[in-house]
Amino acid sequence: MSWVRAAPIGLLLALPALAAEPEPLFYAQLDLNTYAGTGVFTQEVYVEHGIGGGVSLWANPYHEPGYASATLGLAKTAGHWTFALGAGQSRSDGARAGILVPWLGYFTDKTELVLSVERYDNGQPAFWQGHAQHRVGRHFLGVYGETAFGIGPAATFVVNDRLRLRVAVPVAARGDAKAMATLILVP
Repeated sequence: MSWVRAAPIGLLLALPALAAEPEPLFYAQLDLNTYAGTGVFTQEVYVEHGIGGGVSLWANPYHEPGYASATLGLAKTAGHWTFALGAGQSRSDGARAGILVPWLGYFTDKTELVLSVERYDNGQPAFWQGHAQHRVGRHFLGVYGETAFGIGPAATFVVNDRLRLRVAVPVAARGDAKAMATLILVP
């Protein structure tokens, strides 16, 4: 049995032991991305539900032209740090692959740091994505990066409690994108 098939089984077997103390935590986020210079438009949803003891169950479906994926995992929050592991499936131009996704987050009122890596069981190169940002007044300034985009400065404008707009420009470009704009909705 491959690690991609074994990971969801392990996650599901761990749920009864972790669910002893339910927490009233539910979070959802929708990201709509557009990459200037490429015509690529992506949609991503992140949903998290607390199940007790700083542990939460999360799901992350993603779609772009020619590619779609869905992952499910567990996250553990300790202080400001969140450590997570998920597994799922992807489909790229009709070919399927298993995905293993570890991610790390650090969150305070002033600072956000997120890094995730998708590893595929079909030999496809890993995909990474992350950002580091610090609150300046109401908004955030920092850095954003991902595999095909590169790394560059980013500004996140906080419109209200439910809506943000992030703009990033790759200084160390790795593809055709000239900039990226992300609409972040938190219902």
